[in-house]
Amino acid sequence: VNWIAGISHDIRTPLAIILGNAEELEHAPELTESSRKKAASARKQSIKIKKLIEDLNLISSLEYDMQPSKKHPVSICPLLREMVCDIYNNLSESYSIDVDLRAENAIVSGDESLLGRVFFNIINNSIVHNPDGCTISISEAVQDQKVWIEIRDNGCGIDEERLKHIFSGYMEAADNTSDSQKRNSGIGLSVCATIILAHGGDISAVNRKSGGSCFRFTLNIEEGTEHDEQ
Repeated sequence: VNWIAGISHDIRTPLAIILGNAEELEHAPELTESSRKKAASARKQSIKIKKLIEDLNLISSLEYDMQPSKKHPVSICPLLREMVCDIYNNLSESYSIDVDLRAENAIVSGDESLLGRVFFNIINNSIVHNPDGCTISISEAVQDQKVWIEIRDNGCGIDEERLKHIFSGYMEAADNTSDSQKRNSGIGLSVCATIILAHGGDISAVNRKSGGSCFRFTLNIEEGTEHDEQ
């Protein structure tokens, strides 16, 4: 943990300089359009590196502490709706998101920002792996003192070899893996698994027989709160 934190600290300052300079050059009117595009590309790649550093710090911190440092009552339905709205407003017409939430009173004890990150990462995973569009379906219900959430899509599914290691972070992509999957075999889903496990829940991923993928995860209902059993 200390090693990762130290490396992250050393990288953060030069990365901030690169990011700032790239953003300035991207909007410099004296540069050619080609040069501004290269600066924009450098800025976008710098943001990816910044997010990777944040993810590495988050994973190492949660795995070391085994639980979120900030735990409060979190209402799942409003949080899910907020994440869906944020994503949907930036989607093309090739995508649609269907939401079926059946436990309006479901409350869990956890870190709202981390749980929001789980929802965002999994929904975004369906988007980046289906560049031609898909329908994403999100359902939520309560059973056996747990919130059960499924995020499904009707897209291309997940390469079977990658599926075996879907929550393990980076892996060597198989030769027959699509270019999109090779580019996105990162640690975003590993972050999701680490967050869910740190909250005492479970998470899994499967390919649907009808096509597409399905992520399922559970979170424990906070004791003493009211909820609707389905």
